[in-house]
Amino acid sequence: MSDELLKILVCPEDKGPLELVEGGKFLLNPRNGYRYPIRNGIPVMLIEEGKKFRDLSLVNGSGESSKETA
Repeated sequence: MSDELLKILVCPEDKGPLELVEGGKFLLNPRNGYRYPIRNGIPVMLIEEGKKFRDLSLVNGSGESSKETA
């Protein structure tokens, strides 16, 4: 994903900036814990597609995050 595109994408929930994590597989909002998938190079920016992490200390971009809300 290009830096230019990353600069203009925002979280659909709080309209804040996102971070590219897990080798470019997800966009993460570190403020609220939502992680949005990138499929075939296209970010899926729907709140219902995002996974919310309860413990933001687990969200470190290494793929080790496992506590997701249901």
